[in-house]
Amino acid sequence: MSEQTTLHQKKEELFTILLLGYGIHPLLETVSTYLGKSITLCTTNFSIIASTTPIQRTIRFQEEQNYRFLNSQSIDMMQSSHLLEQLQQNWKPIRYSFVDEPDRDYLFAGIHIRQSIIAYLCLDGAKDSIEKKDEFLLEELAKVVSIEMQKDGF
Repeated sequence: MSEQTTLHQKKEELFTILLLGYGIHPLLETVSTYLGKSITLCTTNFSIIASTTPIQRTIRFQEEQNYRFLNSQSIDMMQSSHLLEQLQQNWKPIRYSFVDEPDRDYLFAGIHIRQSIIAYLCLDGAKDSIEKKDEFLLEELAKVVSIEMQKDGF
């Protein structure tokens, strides 16, 4: 079976999960498991909605009183590079590296509802490990998560 066929099967699997009403986390888990990379869904105010990796296992996040969010150093770096503005203008995933973690690449995809970005997905990969299939599936996941969030009245 070709990789192209497998990718389209994964896309169909995402829509099946959406139609069955299983929610956001199974959508993220499906793509994360297939790609072997963690995925986090955050709001544009940097709070974490869902993650396929426990918060304690990453330097980017912190948790206080059951509230999970991106740490201030990461927020500052994202804001200074205008990452959210880039995601607002671009419907395709954007590759990003934090200056304090040069051995990692991240792939971000905006969740758009009615032309506005309301959240974003972040795929975490080792340096130079992000491939075309990662970009394709993260873009498809962003579309399906957008539908799921609209369905739930987010």
